[in-house]
Amino acid sequence: MEIYEYVGNLHNHTPYSDGILYHRDIAKAAAQSNLDFLIVTDHNVWVTGVEGYYEFKD
Repeated sequence: MEIYEYVGNLHNHTPYSDGILYHRDIAKAAAQSNLDFLIVTDHNVWVTGVEGYYEFKD
C-alpha cells in the first residue's frame, strides 16, 4: 500500500465574509504554491450582500 502526502490549505475566507481575496485569486495563489487542495470556509454572513455574490458568479 502506498502512502501519499497532500499539502493544502483548510481555512480561507473571501470578501463575502471577512477575507480580502476572491475565490479566483485564492485559487490562483494556491496553484502557484503547488497546493493539492484548497477549502474556502467563509462565515455564514453576507458582508457585501447577496448582490455581491451574483456580481462575481461565472
